[in-house]
Amino acid sequence: MQMNKSSQIINISRKQNISKANQVINMKVIMSIGRHSIHDIRAAVSLPSTTQSKVKTFLITMLSAAFVTLFLVLSVKYEKKENLLQPVNTPLIIAKSAKAEDNTRSLSSNAFKVTKSQDMTNFLFEPKLRPFSSDILSGYKNCSTLLEDIEEVAKYLVNDIVNTEIKYNSTRYIYASGDMSATYRRSSGPPTDGQKAPSKNQVDAESSFEANNQVEDVDEADIIKSDGTNVFLAYGNDLVWMRTNGTIVQRFSIPKINYVVPKIDHWNMSNINDETFIPKRSYRPWRPSSYQHIAGLLLNQNNTELVVIVSHFDSDNNFKFVSGAMTSSQIYTISGDTLTLKEQLTHLGKYQTSRLIDNKAHVVTMTYIENRNHLRDALRISTFPRWMNEQQYRQAAYNRALLIIPMYAKQLLAELIANNENDLVTSNSCRDIVSISDMLTGNADTADIKGRGIMDGFARTVSFHTTADTASLSSPRIAGAFFPTKSLDIYASKDYLVLAGRGSLRIPETFSFLDYTYLLQFQLDRDSAAATATPVAIGKVPGYFLNQFSIDQYQEHLRIATTTRAVWGYNEHTGWYGELVPSSSRITILKRKGSMLENTSILTDLGVRERIYSVRFFQEKAFVVTFRRIDPFFTIDLSDPQTPFVAGELKVPGFSSYLHLIENNQYVLAVGRDADETTGRITGGLQISLFDVTNFTDPKQIHKKIVERWNDSDALKDHLAFRYFAHTLILPVEYSTRYEAYDGFYSFNVSVENGITAQGTVTHATADFMGYGCWSKTSVPARSMVFKGDLMTVKGHVVKMSDGLVYPKEVWSVNLDENRTHASRCYRWFGGWVF
Repeated sequence: MQMNKSSQIINISRKQNISKANQVINMKVIMSIGRHSIHDIRAAVSLPSTTQSKVKTFLITMLSAAFVTLFLVLSVKYEKKENLLQPVNTPLIIAKSAKAEDNTRSLSSNAFKVTKSQDMTNFLFEPKLRPFSSDILSGYKNCSTLLEDIEEVAKYLVNDIVNTEIKYNSTRYIYASGDMSATYRRSSGPPTDGQKAPSKNQVDAESSFEANNQVEDVDEADIIKSDGTNVFLAYGNDLVWMRTNGTIVQRFSIPKINYVVPKIDHWNMSNINDETFIPKRSYRPWRPSSYQHIAGLLLNQNNTELVVIVSHFDSDNNFKFVSGAMTSSQIYTISGDTLTLKEQLTHLGKYQTSRLIDNKAHVVTMTYIENRNHLRDALRISTFPRWMNEQQYRQAAYNRALLIIPMYAKQLLAELIANNENDLVTSNSCRDIVSISDMLTGNADTADIKGRGIMDGFARTVSFHTTADTASLSSPRIAGAFFPTKSLDIYASKDYLVLAGRGSLRIPETFSFLDYTYLLQFQLDRDSAAATATPVAIGKVPGYFLNQFSIDQYQEHLRIATTTRAVWGYNEHTGWYGELVPSSSRITILKRKGSMLENTSILTDLGVRERIYSVRFFQEKAFVVTFRRIDPFFTIDLSDPQTPFVAGELKVPGFSSYLHLIENNQYVLAVGRDADETTGRITGGLQISLFDVTNFTDPKQIHKKIVERWNDSDALKDHLAFRYFAHTLILPVEYSTRYEAYDGFYSFNVSVENGITAQGTVTHATADFMGYGCWSKTSVPARSMVFKGDLMTVKGHVVKMSDGLVYPKEVWSVNLDENRTHASRCYRWFGGWVF
C-alpha cells in the first residue's frame, strides 16, 4: 500500500506543468515523498531478494524523480525572483474616473515607461518638473496635468526614501555583497521713577481701539475687535460680545465644524500585486488632539458684518497625506443686539492669517502635506525579503514604486481638492492652482534639493466680500500654490498680497545648505465688486526672512530683508569641518517684470556674523536691527531703488524686537532686551529705547528704560500686543518665580525731552489670585484699547477697564472663567500642569 501511494504521488508530480513561470510546487508533496520512501525502505528489508531488487530499483527511480523535481522547483523560484526584479516597461494609463475599486494594480498592468536616459544602474527616477519660472503662474487647465506633476514629485520622494533606507538601515537587512549565503550584519512689583509722571488731564481723552496694523487701511485679523461701543472677543471657542461699560451682550460657543470628509481610498497596499511585499505595521504620524477655537476676527468698515474665523482639527480624520486641519470663515450680520449667521465657508488647511481691505476679506490657510510617511512605509527595507543585496533592493523598490506612485498621486489630489463626500475632482478644480515647480536654484550639476522639501505645504487664499449676499458668498474666489515648506508668512498692501515661504538648497560638495525665500505675489482687484486675489508674479531671494515686517511694497518695488545663515562644511584647505562663509543680512529690492519679480538691486553685508532681529520699512527708508553681542541699528536710504545704501549705523548693547515710528516718523520707539555688550548674554529685563532719526545719517539712542527683574512681554513677538497712543506706551508684562508672580500691563510716558517714565500698572493677576482660581486651558493673548481716555486691557483670563492711562484705577473687571468650578478640569493661570 505504501508503494502504491508513493507511485501515485510521483505520477501526480510528473503531471505538473513545471515549465510555467508563475507556478509554485507545494513543498509538502516533496516532504511527503521523502517520508513515504523511508518507510518503504524499512518495509523492504523483510521481503524476498527478488522482491527487494524490484523495490530498490523502484525507490532509486522515485528518489531520482524527487531530486529532479526539487531542482526544477528551485529553478522556477529563482527565475521568478529574477523576473520580479526586472524593470517594467509598460506605459502608465491614467483613469478618467477615480474610484476605489480601480486601485488593484500589478507589475504587468501599471508602470511608468522607462526611457533610455533612465538611471537603471541604481534604479533611480529622473523626475521632470517645471523650473521655477513665470510659466507656473498659468496654472492647470485640468486636473490630469496636476496629477502628472504630483507623480513627478513622488519620484523625488521615492529616490530620497530609497537612498535614506540604504544609508541608515542597510546593515540590518541587506547583504553587503551578492553572496546570499553570508550572514547579515547587525548595527551594533509696579515700576517707579524719580521723574514726575504727567497728570491725567495731560493725556488726550481720545480713543485708540484699532489693531496695530503694519500697513495703513489694511486691517489684520485679531482676537478682539471693536467699533467704539461694542467689543467682540474670542476666548477659546467662545465668542464674547460686550459693551465698553462691561455689560456682556452675548456669549456663545461656536458649533463644531461639520465638514464632510471625502471618502477616499486610492492608497491601499493590499491591492498591489507584488509578491516581494512583506506587510508590516503601518506607521501613523503623530497628530495633535482634536481642537476647535476662534483664531481671528474681522469687523468690516460699516460695522455691519463680523467675520469669525474658526480653526478646527479632528484627530480621527481619515486623511493619509494631509494634516486634516480646517478653517471656517463664518460671516455674521450685526443688527441691534443680535448676531445672525449669514454664511459659513469651510476649507481644508490650517489658518495662517487674514486681511480686510475695503470690506473684502482675504483668508490664507496652509495644508501640511505628510507625503513621506506612507511612502516610506511602503518602501522600507524591512518590507522586502532579507536575501536581497543592495542592487536587488533598489531594483525591487523601483518596481514597487511603479505601482504605488499613481495611487499616491490620486490619493493626495483627492484629499486636497475633492469637493464632496463622493471623492469628486471636477475638471476646473485646479484652474487657479499655481503649477508645481522644483524651486531649484543654481547649477543643477553642483546642487540638489532634498526630495521631501519640494511639496511640504499647500497654501490657499479664500477671498470674499463681507457685504455680499448669500449666493455670492457661497462661491468665493480660491487660489492655491504648493510650497517647499510648512512655514508661511504673509504681507499685504492695498494692492498686493505676498506669500513668502522658506526653502533650502543643499550643496553636496560641502554638505551644507543655502536658504532661499520664495515669493508669490497676488494682485488684489480693488475696482471689482467681487473680492479677488490673482497670482501674478513669482520671485526668490537668498536667505530667510524674520516675519511680515521683513517685506514691504512701495510704489513699484517690493523690498525684503533676509538673513543668510553661515555656511558650514568641509574645508579642503584646513582639512576640518567649520565655517566656510559667515552669516550676513541683506535687503533685496525687486520689481515686477511680466510675471517675474526681478532683482533691481541688493544691499549686502548688513551685520556680518549676526542675524536680523527687527525690521521696519517706511516709504524711502528702512530701519534694521541685527544682533550677536551688540545691537547695530542701521538706517538705510532706499530713495533710489537702483542704489540703496546704509546711511547711518549705531551700536548699542542689547537688541530690539519691534520697531515703531512715532512723532511724524522722526523717532523710532523700540522694545527688546538688554544684553551684556561683551558676551552678548541677555541680562534679563525688558528694554525700551527711543532713537532719534531726524538726522538720518547719524541715528542716536536718546533714551533707554530697563524694566527690572527677569520678565517677558507678548509685545516682543506679537506686534498686536503693542499700543502707543497719546505719548503713552501700554506694554504687557509678566513674570513668575517660585515665590511671586505678576501678569498685567505697564504704562509709560514717552517724551523726547523727558525720556521714558513709568506711570502706573494694570494688574490682572498676582500669585494669590492665580493660585486659588480654576482656570480654563484657554488664555487670551495680551491686548489693549483706549475708549475716550479710558484703558481696556485683555490678558490671560480677565478683561479690565481702567480710568485713564496715568496711574490707572480699575473701573470694572470681568473674569472670563468666573463660573468655572473644580468639577471641571482646572489649569494654572499660565497653562500647563493640571491640578
